[in-house]
Amino acid sequence: MATSQFKVYLLRTSTLQPRGPEYALGWKLSPRGAVDGARADESTPAFAEMAVPGATFEGDWSEKTFFLQPEVRRSVRWPESMSRARVFEAANVYAAGLLTLQRQYASWAGMGLLDRSLDELEQRLAAAREKGACLLSLGWGGGMPTKSAWLDTTNADYRQILQQFGMYDNALESKLPFPKTRRIVFLNNRPATLPGWVELAVEG
Repeated sequence: MATSQFKVYLLRTSTLQPRGPEYALGWKLSPRGAVDGARADESTPAFAEMAVPGATFEGDWSEKTFFLQPEVRRSVRWPESMSRARVFEAANVYAAGLLTLQRQYASWAGMGLLDRSLDELEQRLAAAREKGACLLSLGWGGGMPTKSAWLDTTNADYRQILQQFGMYDNALESKLPFPKTRRIVFLNNRPATLPGWVELAVEG
């Protein structure tokens, strides 16, 4: 892949701040604290080299058919086989839920450009489903929602598990939506999109 397909992007970490019954946008400082939404330039920047939108990576695809055999499925008590189509659709269901969660966050934070980029991702998701592909959120930029495989962070059982880890104490005690931060890619010095979204398609 040509080096021209990669660029260094500016990212900042957004956060939600309480403003009466609603929320306001803030931008994180390092190692702690935040500035108001209108003072993004004063927040701590991060830089990441990423593939440009539309970049394509190609490789070989291999599927193990062992678990598709009826006798194997019976032994592991799977009522149905986990074909590629089922795995991809499960990924798309999760992607749809994650996009809904991110859209709610964009609304709370008042980030219109981010909301428009989520519109585009929802359109890409619909197109991926039509052709048997799937949409995924990968890498460090997606944050906890992309790694936990659990989107309902208001669930009491989920929060009870998090309480076992001291690093989440302040976030949970704040009574703000969890997680309250997102890594945001800036374009033309404005918060524009979320990193890490890719489409996975298998040809043939």
